[in-house]
Amino acid sequence: MHPLGIQNHYVERLHKLYFYNAPTLFVTTWKLLAPFVDPVTRAKVECVAPSQAQDCFSRSFNMDQLPGFVEGGTGPTMLITDLNLCRSNSLGDVELLTAKAQQLQGLQAG
Repeated sequence: MHPLGIQNHYVERLHKLYFYNAPTLFVTTWKLLAPFVDPVTRAKVECVAPSQAQDCFSRSFNMDQLPGFVEGGTGPTMLITDLNLCRSNSLGDVELLTAKAQQLQGLQAG
C-alpha cells in the first residue's frame, strides 16, 4: 500500500498499455524495473514486437479500426500532415474531417 493511502482513493483507469516496436533499451529497462512495480499495474503493460503485433492486437482490438501502419491493421491512416491541414484550412473542422473521410473512403474503394 502507498504510504499516503492515495491508491485507496483513485480508481484504476488504464485497461492496457502497449509499447509497440519499442527500442531494445526501453524493453530491457522495463524488464529490470517491472518487479518493483505494483503487480496490477505491471500486468497492464506489454511491449509488443512487430512480429507479435497481429496476434496481440487482434485479441484486444477490431483490426479494421487500427491504422494500416500498425502490423495487421486495415483501418484508414491519417498522417500528421493531414492534421496540420485541418488546422490551417478555412473550412470548419466538421466539414473538413467529413471531406477527408470521404477522400480516404474513395482511396480505399479504388
